[in-house]
Amino acid sequence: DLVSSPSSSPRWPLALVILVALAGAIPRLSALGSVPPALHPDEAGTAADASAFFQAPALIYAHERGGWVEGTYVALAAVPLAVSKGTGWLSLEAAARLPAGLAGCFLILAVAWAGRELTRSWQVALGAAICLALQPWAWHFSHLALRGTLTPLFVTVGLAAWLRAERSQHALGWGVLGGSALALAALTYPPLRVQVPLLALLLWFSRPREGLAPAHVLAGRWALGLALAGSLVLIPWTLGGAGAERLEAVWAWEAEAGLGRNLARVAKGYIRHFGTRFLFSGSSSRGFAPEGVGLIPRWQGVLLVLGILACLFRRRRRDWLILGLVLLFPLAAAPTRDVPNAMRAALGIPALALLAGRGWQALAFFLREGRREGPRGAALMFVLALCLGLGAGTTAAHKRRLYFEAYPHREAAFYYPGRRALAERALRLHQEGRASVSSEVFLEASLRLYAPSLPARRAGKRWILGEGSPQVRLSLSKQGRLRERPFASRGAGD
Repeated sequence: DLVSSPSSSPRWPLALVILVALAGAIPRLSALGSVPPALHPDEAGTAADASAFFQAPALIYAHERGGWVEGTYVALAAVPLAVSKGTGWLSLEAAARLPAGLAGCFLILAVAWAGRELTRSWQVALGAAICLALQPWAWHFSHLALRGTLTPLFVTVGLAAWLRAERSQHALGWGVLGGSALALAALTYPPLRVQVPLLALLLWFSRPREGLAPAHVLAGRWALGLALAGSLVLIPWTLGGAGAERLEAVWAWEAEAGLGRNLARVAKGYIRHFGTRFLFSGSSSRGFAPEGVGLIPRWQGVLLVLGILACLFRRRRRDWLILGLVLLFPLAAAPTRDVPNAMRAALGIPALALLAGRGWQALAFFLREGRREGPRGAALMFVLALCLGLGAGTTAAHKRRLYFEAYPHREAAFYYPGRRALAERALRLHQEGRASVSSEVFLEASLRLYAPSLPARRAGKRWILGEGSPQVRLSLSKQGRLRERPFASRGAGD
């Protein structure tokens, strides 16, 4: 059988999962302050809000480019940033990204838990954990101080807890946890307000029809109610007011194009998230994808195919849930501009790991069967396993080099580097009694984060930094080099 029975002694599998999680924490917590090479303006805005959180806590924050940002990540980053400013133990960049790094570490354990609940198999749990631990997409999202990076953890915990409620003696508690985690995901990031209700309905309608105790039915109702409530409560702010500004900026639906062309555009955007160029090469330059590194290693493609075949042939209820989650992850990104979009499709991180874990289980089954076919079958299966293992090891080393060494230099311009140096230089000039001027874009958040005491005001497209007439012009190269030169009020080319 492709589905193993639960182990009579789960301590060893659990210990292996914990070891995998500890190993997976290394790329997630390494070089938080320098990979990527600078805080993207969106990250800087989050960090600036978190730095002022204890003075003026809020649930939503204005975004520099319009719209507003939910405050979940801001609240989580407030303490690390306070520690950083008070002790210098962490750089501001590392402190801002620490919640994402920790969420990435715990996601490995959560995926293993979800795999165990979905299939009752430690093989799936361990396979999913290993695949996620080696997934560059998950490494990268553990290095971004953005609210969307928290949602894979919230959804995975919600999924696992909901499934746990179906067979636990403490069903109501698990159901409340599952619904609350899904609600928190929807409250944290707008795309999840599309995906969470559909996932909750999928879980509700796929539950066992018979044999559920009243307590288990009640737990499911609580989970469903909380998940839907969390998805709907912020809809008025998402579709109207400042929230509509951001939605209009990313929404790809064009009324003048007609229904057919719009539906074709959405379908094309959806399908592109399953393309090899996006998944294995990371060649999208959209949605914070690890450009040139790849989202998932190519060797996991073998496990994904095996996972799909295993789910389709077995036709078990929980297998349909895995496939449903995989089909769901690009849905919110499909009708937006700039697709495929790794951030809006962040549910692909746990979804593809779970599917690969199912493929890992199928591969283990074939290896066992191969040994029963005699020496020739055993040798063939051994060669297959050896090739997969060697591919995983060499690919992991290659991807690590690409992400931690090549990526920060190759993609530096995307993160608008040098804004910290500019803000700190402007502050020093102000302390010397000299004002400066800069025309750099996306500067507001960096000024609030790195030089909160610096007087700053807009003058058209320029920033006047300091008091009095500007005497110095500050600018940055694409690679973040600070340039300083005298400024004349009627200077040409300004």
